[in-house]
Amino acid sequence: QMTDFNLQTIPPGIIDHREWTARNGHNNLLRVNGIGAPRAFFTPILRDFYEIPNISYGEDYAIGLAISRIYKIGRVFDVVYLCRRWERKFGCQPEPGTCKRQSSA
Repeated sequence: QMTDFNLQTIPPGIIDHREWTARNGHNNLLRVNGIGAPRAFFTPILRDFYEIPNISYGEDYAIGLAISRIYKIGRVFDVVYLCRRWERKFGCQPEPGTCKRQSSA
């Protein structure tokens, strides 16, 4: 849930990823903008994946996609943390070319 410094809800409020549904199929991760946060992977399964990308942007998404090829990935729909926005801070955005480079890799 997005809040300001005083913990008052600000737009967009709860980021609920309503597009994340069983109806959208097993590979629903391909249809959403990221896997969400916080992310948690079952360690024994994660250790089975030797090709974890050594990159500073998108590695969690790549791991999630790899795991989703074999296992069903679930989602917690309840608010589990607050994302506090500080004044004049607009979040972390990669440099403009980073997404394009990572997408074409």
